Amino acid sequence: MGNKMYDSKKNLYKELASYCGVTERYIRMIDQKERIPSMRIARKIAQFFEMGVDDIFFSNKSNLKFFLASCWFERNQK
Repeated sequence: MGNKMYDSKKNLYKELASYCGVTERYIRMIDQKERIPSMRIARKIAQFFEMGVDDIFFSNKSNLKFFLASCWFERNQK
């Protein structure tokens, strides 16, 4: 029996990395606040979520680890 939260985040990292043309590890590091994306990658991430760069990277939510995962879950609940 797998952990559904882990599986969902793994799918997020895979899809987002493919969309942005980077590795899953790099996306995971951005999500865990270990790396800061370039503007090009930040724009790609924003396009993926159909949100603005400011909404993703400069909001209260972006101060948390796993902020990309929270955007992913919000997007999939709509």
